[in-house]
Amino acid sequence: MPVHPHLQTPVQLSAVVAVPGTAVPIAAAALYVRSAEFYAGRDAAANVGNIFVGDATVDQAAVKTMEVAPGATVEFPAGPGIMYDLHEYYIDALNAGDGLRGTYVARAV
Repeated sequence: MPVHPHLQTPVQLSAVVAVPGTAVPIAAAALYVRSAEFYAGRDAAANVGNIFVGDATVDQAAVKTMEVAPGATVEFPAGPGIMYDLHEYYIDALNAGDGLRGTYVARAV
């Protein structure tokens, strides 16, 4: 991911679902980022099954849910004036241990 000179270096982040059916925030606390890219996987391998990305009500039946296949990517693209709080985005999974891992670029301090 290219980094603009006024932004911080990309940082690693992961979120894992321990109990399927339980929404897990991508970030544990407020985390404002300009962009992020995540891989639907666990450690060095792809997830066993699909994961779901959405708000705090995320699950496989929720209306505001994006279903993500194992090994696919989830992007929060950079754009003028765009800022994401990764604490407002949650994941759920069909299988314990599945999740997201990737990088984000924080807002300039």
